[in-house]
Amino acid sequence: MKSCIKTAVHSVMRSRTRLLILFLLYPWMVGFNGPNDSLPNTFSIFGGSGQYDHITRDCNNHITSVTEIPFQEVGGSVESPLADWVGYTLRGGYISAASGAGCAVFTESSGALTDSLGNPVRGSAGASRQSGYYGGGTLRLRSNFFGLDVGGLAFSRHVAFSEFYPSAVVVTGGLRVGHLDAWYITADFLNDDMLFSSRAAGSFGFGMSLGDVEEGTRTKRHSTLWLGLGGYPYDATLMMAKVSVPFNRTWTFTASGSFSAAQNFEGAVSAGLGYAW
Repeated sequence: MKSCIKTAVHSVMRSRTRLLILFLLYPWMVGFNGPNDSLPNTFSIFGGSGQYDHITRDCNNHITSVTEIPFQEVGGSVESPLADWVGYTLRGGYISAASGAGCAVFTESSGALTDSLGNPVRGSAGASRQSGYYGGGTLRLRSNFFGLDVGGLAFSRHVAFSEFYPSAVVVTGGLRVGHLDAWYITADFLNDDMLFSSRAAGSFGFGMSLGDVEEGTRTKRHSTLWLGLGGYPYDATLMMAKVSVPFNRTWTFTASGSFSAAQNFEGAVSAGLGYAW
């Protein structure tokens, strides 16, 4: 009797495993981009600027100090397809941020003023700056209905994406579910250009196609609008928007903005230009 039950359980588990594998592969089996919709090679440059706050609170969650940390970043990326359903992105950039106690971009901080309790003094972040470079790559699996990005970034100095994870190398990734021609949802971690001024390091949002630009029969380019929420390195939750507008088959302009509704201002703006060939 026990043997029969065990056999039945194993059979059910094998069936569920097959169904899960089929579910994960289904988008590529029926919805991959055909040759007439293949994405072109694209080179993009970006620039952005913003401000986040390092805030300390007491046991009652009352704010005891605020350090405003402005930052700027520039960067570029190259995207190319390997096949109809897979491609890669190489990207790199430069980040410069005011150095304050508890600076969230890099683990090292220098030149920040603190009070007798060790808390950063409001407005002291501008006393000095920290700068660093980053570079890395992403493997991009894609279909009309599903996309998965997995990659990594290496920084020229240690970054601190949480107090438990100070490192110079971080894993990046992104997930898209939905049709690029209509609407889709995304979840990303350090998967957008720029890293902090285009979106927060971690973001979740909703995107939609605003129309197509076509020249010839090979390439279809979409105007898109993306709206979402994000966090790190910002103290409060950010509301974010990003729009991408292709002028023609070759050139695309991208702009984004974000802000928080918290008492202390946090937010950023960025813009970029892409060239496809």
